[in-house]
Amino acid sequence: MPRSAYAALAALAAFAPAPSRADPPPIPSVRLEADGRPVVLQHVVGDDDGDEPGQEVCAAPCDVALPPGTYRVAGPGVTPSRDLALAGPDALRLVVKPGSLGRRRAGVTLAYASVPLILVGVVLVITGSSTSDPMTIAGGAVGGVGVLLAVPALILAATSRTAVGVERAPTLSLAPGVTLDPTGLHF
Repeated sequence: MPRSAYAALAALAAFAPAPSRADPPPIPSVRLEADGRPVVLQHVVGDDDGDEPGQEVCAAPCDVALPPGTYRVAGPGVTPSRDLALAGPDALRLVVKPGSLGRRRAGVTLAYASVPLILVGVVLVITGSSTSDPMTIAGGAVGGVGVLLAVPALILAATSRTAVGVERAPTLSLAPGVTLDPTGLHF
């Protein structure tokens, strides 16, 4: 290749843009809102099984930019929510309906009490010789009490969970290539 060709390539290389590095992924903006009880957004760290409190990020109501990861909503006297995987560029709105931890514990306690009563009742009914046998009658009564405890146990446990609605925050298109969302103005 002639020397002038090398000179021309060197001149072009001097004006060429530097290789671009990949832009870091956008950090989503999150708004946390709650009905009633005070709640906090927690970052779940490691292989947390839900029993350990996560790192507190913010208390509702709040607006915060979050790195992608796993989060949950909890608070004093509030049943912790299921884990939420938050990632991506979208601005999100988390609407929380806190569940009662006390009701949840009462439901679980009643469920644990009802199971042995139902089992004992079934065993007594099976061992009774006839429907008029006192063993059969006692078994029916004990099993019936167990069933009567199981119904409210299931209702309490099912209605005391914390519900988290995840909504995409609105984005307004102002012009071609220009948008406005809760994270700011984008070109």
